[in-house]
Amino acid sequence: MKKIFFALAALMLAFTGCGLEDGNTQTNENKAVKVVVNMDKPGFGEDTRAPRQGWEDGDVVGIILNNDFEHVLYLTYSGTAWESESFFLTEVGPGMKVYTYDEDDEGNPTPAHEAQKAHYFSNINPSGNLKAIYCSSGLSYFDPIFEDDELVGTQYLSIASEDGIGECIMTCEDGTYSVSEGVLTLNITMKPQVAQYTIRNLNVEDGWNISIHGPINFYAGACFTEGGIVLTPIERALYGYPHQNGNDISIFAAPWQSNADIPNFMWEELPPGMPITEDLYKLLYVFTVHDEDANWFEREFDYKEVKIGGAVIMDGPFTEGAESKWE
Repeated sequence: MKKIFFALAALMLAFTGCGLEDGNTQTNENKAVKVVVNMDKPGFGEDTRAPRQGWEDGDVVGIILNNDFEHVLYLTYSGTAWESESFFLTEVGPGMKVYTYDEDDEGNPTPAHEAQKAHYFSNINPSGNLKAIYCSSGLSYFDPIFEDDELVGTQYLSIASEDGIGECIMTCEDGTYSVSEGVLTLNITMKPQVAQYTIRNLNVEDGWNISIHGPINFYAGACFTEGGIVLTPIERALYGYPHQNGNDISIFAAPWQSNADIPNFMWEELPPGMPITEDLYKLLYVFTVHDEDANWFEREFDYKEVKIGGAVIMDGPFTEGAESKWE
C-alpha cells in the first residue's frame, strides 16, 4: 500500500501553469477552477537572523474544506506562486479506499479527473471554513482515517514521519474559502506549532545532524479531524529534520511550556517516590552535533524558556571564537 501512496504523491507534481498577482495573492488556473491563495508564512522569534521566513520552492500545504475528508486540496509552491491539485477518496478494492489523482501517460490530469474537480467545486457551499497543514520535510502521502467504517479524518504523512524525526509544522484551523464565478479563494493564516533551533556554520551536505535532549517534543506529520488538527508525536525521537539556512542548520521542536507537555512514556519511567514539582519540566538542554565520520560535539544549557514560534540561535563548534563552548 505504501508503494501505491508514494506513486500517488509523485503524480501530484504534474500541475498546470500559474501566475502571480499583487502582494501575497497568487493564482493557479486549470480547466475546472481558478484557485487564489492568500497565505503568509510566519517567521520564528523576533531575531532578524532567524531563517526560513517566507515560502520556499517545493513547500507543500494540505487543505480540507468544511471537514470534507473525501477531498484533499494540495498546494505546492513553485518558487513564485502556488500550484494546486486535488486528491479524491476512491474505492480501489473491496473495503479499500485511498486518495487518488488520475493522470495520463504524459503526467497531465485526465479529462475524467478534471470533470471530477469541476463537479466538486461547482457543488460545494459557496463559502465556508478550511483547515491547512504545512510540514517542512514534504508530503509522503495522505491517508484516510476510519473508525468503525466511518470516515473521520485525513492523515498527512510527511517524509519526516516515516524517518521518525521531528520537523517544522505550521497549521491553520480557522481559515476560510469562497467560490464565485469559477474562482476558489483560500484565506489562510498559518501558525507555527514548534520553535526553531539554529546552530551556525554547519552544512547539511557535509553530513551534519543535530539532536536535542531536553524539554522538547518532536512532531512529524499531523491529522485533520472534525475537532481540529492533531500533531503526530515522534516518541523518544532525538533528531530533527535538518534544514539548510544560509550557512547554518535549523531543526524544529515544540518546547515544553508546563508539566502537561511531558509525554506519557516519561511519566511512566519516573523513579518511584520521585517528588513531582510544578517546574519538573524545566530540564537541562543538551545539543549534539555529529557527522557520518563520527565527529561529535556536545553543548549543554540550563533551562531557558522558549515559546512556540520562538527561535534559539547559537554559535556552532566551527564558529570562530566558539570552539571552547563545545565538548
